[in-house]
Amino acid sequence: MITALLLATQLVLGQEVRTFEIINPEVHPGDTVVVRMEPQWRVPLSCIAAFGKRHSPNEFGYVFIGINLSTKLGKEQVFRVDCGLGFRLDSYSDEVTVTAKEFPKTRNIRRGQPSEPCGESRLKQVRETYNALAIYLPDLTSVQAYRDPMDKARDISHYYGFIYASSPSFPHCGVDLRMKSGTTVRAINRGIVALTGRFRTEGNIIIVNHGLGIFSVYMHLSRINVKVGQIIENGQMIGFSGRTGAGVTEDHLHLNVWIHDGYVDPLFFMDTVNQHLE
Repeated sequence: MITALLLATQLVLGQEVRTFEIINPEVHPGDTVVVRMEPQWRVPLSCIAAFGKRHSPNEFGYVFIGINLSTKLGKEQVFRVDCGLGFRLDSYSDEVTVTAKEFPKTRNIRRGQPSEPCGESRLKQVRETYNALAIYLPDLTSVQAYRDPMDKARDISHYYGFIYASSPSFPHCGVDLRMKSGTTVRAINRGIVALTGRFRTEGNIIIVNHGLGIFSVYMHLSRINVKVGQIIENGQMIGFSGRTGAGVTEDHLHLNVWIHDGYVDPLFFMDTVNQHLE
């Protein structure tokens, strides 16, 4: 009702009122777009539409949109819609520009390394869980800042992106953090455990649903200490690092962040989101 009245006023006055702001309108594959809804437009069932998806805001009106490695380069229109039915709520729109990025080539495909990029089979399982829970599960983080999964400074062995010199189109969809086997791994934020298990490619894996279409993924663990459906807190110990999984030859944690239907750079995501938690 409030939205309808505001829209009617806008039309009568003949003005195009800005209903949201894109904080970082120029991005690269792997980045996270931040959109801030203007305070008077933060009403129930108000979402941001972009890249074929509807994105729900957190309680401060911020929307986080993932730009994954398969996102088409160029300009994308962004506008406000009804979360449930998808119809436009006002005439205002803006755009995001996605430009190419050259990723440093720091790695080669090793013999025995799986040919399936980014654990797509696990993504299918999580999508099924995600859709069953509801496509717009609200923010479960209690708007807490995201934290690194280890208790020390980041020690990165391999970054996110197209980093394979021998296979430049093969993606590395997360970051590898050097962690001696048996090191405590902590949840990067509050959420619900969506999947656990041991698989050929990922080894021991944990996937946590943080709401708003955001998931964190922890691979190659030596041990899992949580169960599916369990609510976990920011920084809670969820398992121990290891070297399980096909082609894994060194102790480390492989960390992913997935937004809606694609992996983004988890370090960029955490650092960016944490700037916009009021």
